[in-house]
Amino acid sequence: MSMQKLLAALLVVPALLAPMPGKAEVLYALNFLPENFFPTDINNAGQIAGSIYLNDVGSHAAVYANGAITDVGAFSGTVSEAVAINEAGTVVGNFGLARGPWHAFIYGNGTTQEVGSMYALDINLHGDIVGQTDTGARALYSQGTLTTLGYLGTGDFSTATAINDAGHVVGTSTIDLDFHSRQHPFLYNDGALHDLGTLDEREFNSAVAINNAGQIAGYSESPGGGMHAFFYENGVMTDLGSFGGLNLDVGGMNAQGDIVGTGDPWEGPPIAFLTRNGALVDLNTLIDPASGWAMDRAIGINDHGQIIGIACRDFSCSPVRLDLASAVPEPSGVLLSLCGLLMLAVLRFHVLAGHQRARPTTVHTKQGTIMPNLKYRAALALLAVLLVPAPVYAEATYTVTRLPDRFLPTQINNAGQMAGAISFNTGLHTGVYDDGVVTDLGTFGGTYSFAVAMNEAGDLAGNYGPGGNGHGFLYRNGVLQDLGVGSAWGINSAADVVGRVSGDTTLTAFLYSQGTLTTLGHLGGGDFSTAYAINDTGQVVGESNLAVLGTATRPFLYQGGALTELGTLAGRGLNRAAAINNAGQIAGYGEAGNGLRHAFLYESGVLTDLGGFGGRDIVIGGMNAAGQVVGTGFIGNSPDAAFLSRDGALVGLNALIDPAIGWRITDAFDINDHGQIVGNACQGGQCSAVRLDLAGAVPEPSGLLLSLLGLPMLARTRLRRYWRQCQRIAGQSC
Repeated sequence: MSMQKLLAALLVVPALLAPMPGKAEVLYALNFLPENFFPTDINNAGQIAGSIYLNDVGSHAAVYANGAITDVGAFSGTVSEAVAINEAGTVVGNFGLARGPWHAFIYGNGTTQEVGSMYALDINLHGDIVGQTDTGARALYSQGTLTTLGYLGTGDFSTATAINDAGHVVGTSTIDLDFHSRQHPFLYNDGALHDLGTLDEREFNSAVAINNAGQIAGYSESPGGGMHAFFYENGVMTDLGSFGGLNLDVGGMNAQGDIVGTGDPWEGPPIAFLTRNGALVDLNTLIDPASGWAMDRAIGINDHGQIIGIACRDFSCSPVRLDLASAVPEPSGVLLSLCGLLMLAVLRFHVLAGHQRARPTTVHTKQGTIMPNLKYRAALALLAVLLVPAPVYAEATYTVTRLPDRFLPTQINNAGQMAGAISFNTGLHTGVYDDGVVTDLGTFGGTYSFAVAMNEAGDLAGNYGPGGNGHGFLYRNGVLQDLGVGSAWGINSAADVVGRVSGDTTLTAFLYSQGTLTTLGHLGGGDFSTAYAINDTGQVVGESNLAVLGTATRPFLYQGGALTELGTLAGRGLNRAAAINNAGQIAGYGEAGNGLRHAFLYESGVLTDLGGFGGRDIVIGGMNAAGQVVGTGFIGNSPDAAFLSRDGALVGLNALIDPAIGWRITDAFDINDHGQIVGNACQGGQCSAVRLDLAGAVPEPSGLLLSLLGLPMLARTRLRRYWRQCQRIAGQSC
C-alpha cells in the first residue's frame, strides 16, 4: 500500500466509523422577569399571566409578553390577580377588596368581562373557566352560564383547579359531610364526577392539572404523611414520589406530561422540581450553579419546556423564566483523533520530540489510545518544518482549555488542581480535577455535595445536604468532618475553614480550626454575618449587617479575636470582602455612588475603588498572591463577561484571548499564583467550564505550514469539512 493510501485510510476510515456525537445534559438558562411581577401561568407563545405589585396600591393583574408588562388594573376592587392564560392570550383572574370577597374576570383583546362571585383558577382555549364559588362548591363558567358541579359522595366542599380544551375538569372534593374529612381528586367529564382515588386513603389529595391528552397531575398524601406527586393516565395513578419525605405542591403540566412544582421541606428553602422519566428532578441540577441562583419555586410549564418560577440568591429573590438550552454536542473522540492525527503525530511526535513524548496531546477514543504509525512520513514532516518561515505572533495573553463536561469548578490551587462539583441528573457530587481527570467524591451520604475551596495540599471545604439541611464540611486525607448546619466558604493551608452557621434567629460567621468551631459575631447590632476567605496567617474576611434584619452589609476583617469594619464605597447597600491573600491584601465589592457594584482592593488601611465594568454590576471571584483579582460582570441578574484587574483597573478577559477561537468568557471564579483562571465560557451558543492559561506570545500557524500539512488527501472537501467541524466543536483540542 502506498503512503498516500495509508494516510487516507488512517484519516477517512475512523471518521466514517465514528458514532454520532453524544449529547450532554440539556440545561436551562435563567431569564429574569421584572422584579415587581409575580408569574402564575405561561402559554406556548411565551405570554405570562400574573400580578404586579405597586407601592401603596397593592397588586394588579398583569400580562408579560415580548419584554413588556400590561397592567390589567383592579377593576371595581382594590386588588386583582391573573391566574391563568390560554393559547389565545385570554386571561382569567380575580379581583376584589384586599380581604375579599373575590370576583372572577376574563380579559382578552383589551376588554374585560366580569364573571361573578367565584374564585377562578383556570381557562381553556374556548374561554371556559373553572374555580370555586363563595359557597365552597366547584364551578364551571361556560358561554355566559355559571354551573356548580357539586361534590363527591356526601361532601360539602370542592374546588375545580383545571380544565382542558375538551371541557374535562379536575380538582378536589370532600367525600362526606365532615369538612375536615378526606379530600379526593376528581375528574369531571360527560356530565359526571369520577373519584380518581388516592395513594394511601389519607386526608389531603388533589388533582391540579390536566392536558389535552387527558393526563392528570396532582398530589396525594403518602403512607409516610408527606405529599407525593402523582400522574394519572388510563385509570392508573402512579406515585412520582417526593424529595425525601418533603411536602410537595404541583404547579403545572404541559402537553408532553412534564410536571413542575415545589417541594417544601420541614426546614430550609423550598426545592423546585421537574419530572423526568417518571421521577422528580431538582431543577437546580439543571441550571448553572455558578450563577449562585437557586430555583425556589416552579409555577408553570408550557409545551416548549419553558418554566416560570422564583429563584433566589443571597437572600434576594426574583421571578424567572427558564428556557431550554440547546443540547450540547460532546466532542467525538474520532473527531479529535482526526484533527490531531497529522499535526500532533507527524510534526510534534516524530520530528519535534525526536520520537520522545514531549507533552503530547494524546487522543483517546472508545477503542483506546490512537498513536498512528507515520514514521515513513518523518522526512516529509522535517522538510515542512525547515521550510516554515518564522511564526507571526498574536497579542493574545490567555489560551482557553475546555474542562470536562458536567464539571463545575469553583477554585484552583497552584498545582492546577480544581475544587468543584459534578452535575448529575440526581444532583451535585463533590468533584476534584487534577491533571485532566475528574474524581467523583460522591455526596458523603447527603442528597448533594459540592466543594467551594481547596488549599495547596488538596484539602477541601464545601457543603452537603444530610437529612435535607445544608451542612458545611472539611474533607482532608479521605475523611469528612461535618461542620454543622450552615455553609463553608474558605480554607487555608492549615485546613482552617470559614463560613456561616445557622442559629434559631441568626446567621453567624465561623472559624473552624483544629477541631474547634468559633463563631465570630456580627458588626454593631447585626444578626447576619458570613466569612468568605481566610489566609495562612489566620486573617478572615467577610460581610455583616449592622442591625437586626438589616439588608445593608459591611465588609469586615477578623484578626486578633475582633471584627474590624473596612468601610464602604458609598455607605449603602451590599458590601462584601470576598478574598484575602497572604500579604493581607483584601478584594471585595460594594455599591458605588452610581448604584452599581464596583470592585475594591483594601491594603494598609486604605480601601481603593477599582471601578465598575462597563455599566455592569460585578462580583469578585478570587485573588492571587500578586493581588490580581478576577470576577464576573452582570447585566441585570445574568452573567455577561469576566474581568481581571490590571494596573488598578478592571480589564475584560475577552480582550485577552484570541477572538478567532470564538470563545466568550462569561464568568471568572478564581485565579492562582501562576495566573491560571477558572470560569465559564461560551462558543457557538454552547457553554462550558474552562481554564485560562497564560500564553505569552501565541504563534499563529503560517500559511506555508498549513499548506504543507494540507497533503492531497487533506485537501479533499470531505476532510476539510471534518477539520472545520473539529475546530468548531473541540476548540483548543484540535
